[in-house]
Amino acid sequence: MIYLRKIGLIILGLSIFTLIGCDSDDPAPIQPVRGTITDLELNFEELDDMGNPTGTTLTFSASNPNGIEINQTPLETIRIDEGKSYRLRLQLTDTRDNIDINAQILNDPEDYQFFFLGSTLIGSSATMNYSYNDDQIGLDGDVSVSFTSIFAGQMRIVLRYELNKDWPGADDPNFQNFEDAGGRTDLDLTFPVEYN
Repeated sequence: MIYLRKIGLIILGLSIFTLIGCDSDDPAPIQPVRGTITDLELNFEELDDMGNPTGTTLTFSASNPNGIEINQTPLETIRIDEGKSYRLRLQLTDTRDNIDINAQILNDPEDYQFFFLGSTLIGSSATMNYSYNDDQIGLDGDVSVSFTSIFAGQMRIVLRYELNKDWPGADDPNFQNFEDAGGRTDLDLTFPVEYN
């Protein structure tokens, strides 16, 4: 009889200890869902000399139902006019899981940044200038194209995740040493560019 009481007390003690260890007020942390970029649209909205939209938008895209690969080719050629200015808006989606990647980026803007590189934006023969409109993210920016005798080049678009945006030079959308700021690459595509 005493033996059964001891076993009962031990079981009771273990039950209380187990219940104390389980606090229902502490929910399990929710991990954010990061989608796979299956579609990218580059929307060039033409601006007049005052910076107002003219009503003309040119759209160029890249897609892969399994997820856009780093350095995926072939890509659609960007054809825009020399001597004009554009508002460039990027739209990223995951069509497999119906996720708006733009919303994810805007939800955690400190973790994401686009860089705009390639022969049209870098070097002495650069024909484009890009500036951020969205506090160093790159979903929304302005592009101006100079009058040029060079009618072709490349525009490389790189999306970095979990980088240090305070790294010296990282505030430059044309920062060629973007890897120095840490993080990892979620997107890296080089589009051919031709000017009309």
